[in-house]
Amino acid sequence: TGNGKTIIAPVQGSLMRLDLNDRYIACRLYAGDYEPVETALLKKNIKAGMTVADIGANIGYDTLIAARLVGNSGIVYAFEPAPARFSSLAQNIILNGYQNVVAFQKAVSDKEGTAIFSLNPVNYGDNRIVGHSQALTIEVETVALDEVLRKEKEVHVIKMDIQGAEYRAVLPRPKFGFDASSVSDLLDLIEVEAMRVTAPPLGIALPDARDLP
Repeated sequence: TGNGKTIIAPVQGSLMRLDLNDRYIACRLYAGDYEPVETALLKKNIKAGMTVADIGANIGYDTLIAARLVGNSGIVYAFEPAPARFSSLAQNIILNGYQNVVAFQKAVSDKEGTAIFSLNPVNYGDNRIVGHSQALTIEVETVALDEVLRKEKEVHVIKMDIQGAEYRAVLPRPKFGFDASSVSDLLDLIEVEAMRVTAPPLGIALPDARDLP
């Protein structure tokens, strides 16, 4: 279905409301070439009954995949502080009728509080607490992941896409059982090997949503 530049399309077994003005994420989802390696990892590792945390959920691509895979016996915690992105996330959860997702309009950090959050006006997937130039800024609520998940006996999968230094603050928390030095070494390796990659906008033409059935 179409309305202006917004469509509802099947994506990885779920339905998603996609704004085709978003050339970095929504258009790639519509074209079917969004993060194939990461998608395969999620599908391989997420099983029925698991507890999953999606940190930096954006419009819900990974959240919806996880919700479908964990089923009614599992649960997905999704975190997205950007207001417009969170609105799309919530709409996509509701669109699919998933009752096993708990969504928070908050940024994950090392403590509960507030932080200045940068909104990239071009790449809607490049919003972050760690600021960058020429960005709009808003104040957002922050939460410590281990506090939110304190009642969960085990967190089986954590997906993080939060663009900055929070990895060093979040992953070594005792709840998750990661060794702090191992986390630091891994992140240092990623930075040294220049593996921080931002995908360019989709380079192919897509049909106008108004022309779709």
